[in-house]
Amino acid sequence: MRFGHRLHSTKVGSCRNVYLPVIGRQSKAFLPPYSTSEVSVNQGEIMKKKLNSCLAIIVTFLGACACAFGTPLSGAVTGVLTQAGSPYLVMGNLVLPAGQQLTIQQGVTLDFQGNYYFEVDGTIDVSGTATNPVLFTADNHANGWGGFRIVGNWNSNIFDNAIFEYGRALTPYSPPYHGPSMEGAGMYVEDGCVTVAGCVFRYNHSTTHGSAISTFGCADILVENSVFTWNASVGGCGGLGAINFGNSSPTNVNLMKISLLGCVIAYNTACDDGGGVFAAGTSASDGNIFIANNLIYSNTCTGVWAPESAAAGVFIGCRVVNNVFCGNVVAANAAPTKSQVVLNGCDFRNNIVWGGTGQAVVFDVSGSPTIQYNCVQGGYAGTGNISSDPMFVNASANNFSLDAGSPCVDAGTTNGLTLSATDFLGNPRIAGEVDPILWTTKRRN
Repeated sequence: MRFGHRLHSTKVGSCRNVYLPVIGRQSKAFLPPYSTSEVSVNQGEIMKKKLNSCLAIIVTFLGACACAFGTPLSGAVTGVLTQAGSPYLVMGNLVLPAGQQLTIQQGVTLDFQGNYYFEVDGTIDVSGTATNPVLFTADNHANGWGGFRIVGNWNSNIFDNAIFEYGRALTPYSPPYHGPSMEGAGMYVEDGCVTVAGCVFRYNHSTTHGSAISTFGCADILVENSVFTWNASVGGCGGLGAINFGNSSPTNVNLMKISLLGCVIAYNTACDDGGGVFAAGTSASDGNIFIANNLIYSNTCTGVWAPESAAAGVFIGCRVVNNVFCGNVVAANAAPTKSQVVLNGCDFRNNIVWGGTGQAVVFDVSGSPTIQYNCVQGGYAGTGNISSDPMFVNASANNFSLDAGSPCVDAGTTNGLTLSATDFLGNPRIAGEVDPILWTTKRRN
């Protein structure tokens, strides 16, 4: 899999037959027929003319190479972006107009030359593969690019096997305290529909509210089998994890359906309310936010704004099932109540919460959550909860598979849960089996 910049490995061959003049080593045959005295008198003017001529050739050469290294792109974009035209050098904000379609083929790179964003009002289909992903990156990593903005768009927008890196949404935290200029540096969704599958979000920075993906209002979003790593909210408040699913009192809860399935969320930093994930549904019984089969480890919460700080995640009115939370950290100077996971009115079952730092491993704010059949370090009162070492195969090497003798195997429940028939090894799922399974759902049509 090829990651990072590919600008200087594409189409370079078109410049191979362009030759630079060698200044100061021209053959005598190219010198004008001046006498020795004339050369002495006019030598400065002659050399000036030669130098100007050479510089003109160099400028022409560099211009030719710039075109060879990429296809300029800005403004409205529709149709198909092909690998043959890649890399695309994004020279201004992009917009996919309403009623139009855009397909981005596998292997395509969009290299943003400034902090430009991509507004999607039509229907987008990003069609990367595991071995040849689509890459969205920034030429200047510090300034980054402005991410995707999907607002009021209920089309079936699909991102398969894409890399989102160096997104920057760093407008200072100010009224209205939300929006794509300060959150969701990789992707911002407000009242819209998106499927994200097999993607990587890395090195994205925001001021607040989800450094990689952030939602506001209603959202119909499926995120599955994706990786979120080394993302950070850096604005000092309202960090809300690498992933923020915030409902902000949606006007139509029937349109709200959010699933986070089979993802790896690691090494992210947030300044408030969950180093990895913040998710706020309407209620667990509504089932409009489902967090299942994710591996959430080594994330850090550094903030002091909320009364409680969660190293791994904050979950409000969600169903949180069959996840592994391990080795997440709350900074020493964070809020008074430090924990691995903060819950409010959740259905929290079949999870492993182990390692890391925090006064309370699981902190229940309110809402009478269901906290059952979990493995919690230090223990937690509730039906089926255990406190035994889960016996990961090799946690220090980030291998969180369970050893055959783990007390977590066959210690969970399937009651009221819709789970896959087999685990990720293909073995039948015995009732109550607990493991970090990566299972998928069908992509929406």
